[in-house]
Amino acid sequence: MKNIQFEPNAFKLLPVSLIELGKLLQVLNENPTLKVEISGYTDNTGKPEDNIKLSANRAKLWLII
Repeated sequence: MKNIQFEPNAFKLLPVSLIELGKLLQVLNENPTLKVEISGYTDNTGKPEDNIKLSANRAKLWLII
């Protein structure tokens, strides 16, 4: 997936992300047995331990969408 964007230093999605998430939803609906792997990431600014937590929260956000 491309264009899944978050607010800086947060796990709140930016509105531009909704377009790509809509595409994902369509693919998942058309392919109900498809398995996906979800991971989160950050840039390398800030404390590494904070970035690990932020990455995890970004990935978890997908579970509630």
